[in-house]
This record gives sequence, structure tokens and C-alpha cells, in this order.
Amino acid sequence: LCFDGVELATAESLCTAMGLGPATDISSQSVVPRMYSYDTLEIPTLLSNIRCNAGSCTGSRGVCPSHRALIVSCEVIEARIAGDNNALEVTFDGQRFAPVCAASDPSWDIGKVACAVLGLGGVHAVGTTDAVPEVPMVSVVCEGSEDSLSSCAIDVVDNCPSKKILAVHCEL
Repeated sequence: LCFDGVELATAESLCTAMGLGPATDISSQSVVPRMYSYDTLEIPTLLSNIRCNAGSCTGSRGVCPSHRALIVSCEVIEARIAGDNNALEVTFDGQRFAPVCAASDPSWDIGKVACAVLGLGGVHAVGTTDAVPEVPMVSVVCEGSEDSLSSCAIDVVDNCPSKKILAVHCEL
């Protein structure tokens, strides 16, 4: 992809289209033409004029005017089911896992997305388990149709109102 004119919003769309979290950085790298012989020069073509909307991106193939390739860093959001209590944990900063704060009515939608992401089939049951007060927690809101947890709203919470962790049982 050509670096020319790409803004953070476009990078966000690219990350989302790949099933990753938000874009964390945009940079570029020089694209150097290659000489095959004394009379043959290859100038790499890149996708430029990138435009994204509704999870779909388009562009045109050609020589990139700046000869700079786009590098986008995306946050990776992962999930795991931890312990005997099946507590759902997700990464909230791309590195550290935190338990998911359970709403007063445990969310099947979050369970559905988490089970799919983990490759464990559908959600069998959701419930709650007691939270550990000093552990950071995250709030996750999904509609259930998302392809990845990065498409759900994820926020670190200082205080989990229910004082419960979302527990998820996936079909195997």
C-alpha cells in the first residue's frame, strides 16, 4: 500500500478489515526500484488512493509518487478462558490480559464472539464468578455479529459495578 495521503482513520479501517484492534501507529518505508540488468529497471507498483468505508477498502494500482510503502501497526486483541471458573479474559493493551466485568445480566453476545475467536464453536453457557478487587478489569460490549473482539467496545474499568467476572462455557 502506498503511504501517500493515508490518515489514521484509513489505518483504523485497514486494521478492522484484518480483524485486529485499533491502529496504534502509521509509518512508511522506502520502496527502492530494482535493477535486473543494465537496461531493465523494475519499479514496484503499490495500491494507492486508499479509501475505506463500512469495513471495505479500495484503491488503484500504480507507481506510488512518494516511493514509500505504508506500515500500519494494529493492536492485537486476544481472549482466553482462564481457570476452573471459566473466566473470560481479554487483552486491553495488546499485551496484558484482564478479566471481563460481567453486566448484571451476563452477555451471550460477548460469549458468542469469544468462543468463535477461540475456535471453540458456539457458546454453551454464560455466567459469573466472583471478581478479585485489586485486579484491573475490562468492560466489553458486543452485538454478537462481530468477527473478532477488536470489533467490540473494550474499555478498562476502575470499578466493576456487578463485582463479577463474566464466565463463558464454549461448545467443543
